[in-house]
Amino acid sequence: MASISLQSLWSPRVLLIVFLTSVMAFSFGCQRTPEDLEEWRNARGGMEQLSDWAQSDRESMEVRIRAVQIIIEENNHDQVPRILERIKDPEAKEAIANGAFAAVIAMWESDEIPEFTEELQAGGGQIVIGKATEAKDAAYRMHPYLNDENRTEAEKIFREWMSEEQDFRTQIGDVSIPMLVTRAGDGAMELLSNWIKETHDPREVVAQLRRDTTDENHRVIDAAVLARAMEEHPELSREMQHAVAHAESDVIAPYLHKVIKDETTEGEFLQAAVDALIHVSGADAVDFFSEVIAERSDLLRWVSAQAILDAKFPGGIVDIAQALPTETDTYPTSPDDDLKRRATFICNYFNTNLERQEIDDFSDPLTVLLTSDDWPAQVIGLQCAHRTSAVGLIDAVQRLTGNRQQIPSWGERITVGQMANQVHQRLTTVAAEE
Repeated sequence: MASISLQSLWSPRVLLIVFLTSVMAFSFGCQRTPEDLEEWRNARGGMEQLSDWAQSDRESMEVRIRAVQIIIEENNHDQVPRILERIKDPEAKEAIANGAFAAVIAMWESDEIPEFTEELQAGGGQIVIGKATEAKDAAYRMHPYLNDENRTEAEKIFREWMSEEQDFRTQIGDVSIPMLVTRAGDGAMELLSNWIKETHDPREVVAQLRRDTTDENHRVIDAAVLARAMEEHPELSREMQHAVAHAESDVIAPYLHKVIKDETTEGEFLQAAVDALIHVSGADAVDFFSEVIAERSDLLRWVSAQAILDAKFPGGIVDIAQALPTETDTYPTSPDDDLKRRATFICNYFNTNLERQEIDDFSDPLTVLLTSDDWPAQVIGLQCAHRTSAVGLIDAVQRLTGNRQQIPSWGERITVGQMANQVHQRLTTVAAEE
């Protein structure tokens, strides 16, 4: 019987046939399947390998989708946006994102949202981060890549998560409620009105919402702050005062008016309210501050005057002067709070702002004051002309030198005419020196 040597069995021709047969078998019978990916779920380097397959256009669509699903199921959802961004084919990217989203829905439906139990409220227990939490976070990451149908489903998840126990739920998982609201669809901000009204930390909650949401949501935020502030007034906590003072829209203006006019408001919050009103209302706040000037004789009158200059400069000096009452008995006579001291302060502030803003032509508003029939306007006009060395107004000042109207609360007996003489002499000297 003839024998066959091992060497002849593995001749080059035989080896070539075996190699080609193996390649064909792999190509047609050993293609990777979604089921094959399971062994990589917990393997070392498994997430990296799954990520590579998800991005590879040489893998079937089923494998690529399943690779992303496993990544999501293993709570590595933060990798998904990066994976999708690396897929250049837009159709493949959309198909993979929407196909993988099925895993998110399954996770959401398989679990309950964590509850703020009595044990947790008492400071005990432990928060379990389950599949519902992971699904919420994954849905947030995937939202920009989803089609309209799946995006709507994601928004339903966000809205349900946001609907109650917000102080507790915003701390769970990787995505906070202020982040969710930006992707929860139109009107989602209204769902959080109760959160603002009930939270124990309105300062932080409102600050996060203002920081993480768009400008168009600020009015909704401020409306909720307004409602709570009105209800709690005047016993606002420091946290609520901060939320009020940092409002971003004029929705909060009615409460700021209330705070400013309330004589029990403490100085720090009062100034914060004045600054906030200027910020949210701008020149529209001038009428309110003019009303305060007319009604109040204390320091708030001059705080309001300064606020008008901040909101409307330089023309606001006219609004201030025109708002001052002509009744002479409405001005305090104390040297620390008399008209002379306050008018000097306002005109110094007027001059400082002229220099800071590099405004050279300011004669028009002062001319309006110097030609007014009301003595308060004349006095403010003279004091500001003196402080700004407005030599161009010498003639207007001179026309007041015969005015015998007594000026109250000036620390000395003096008429408008006498004051005009002093200012005229001062401006004449300045003009000669120039």
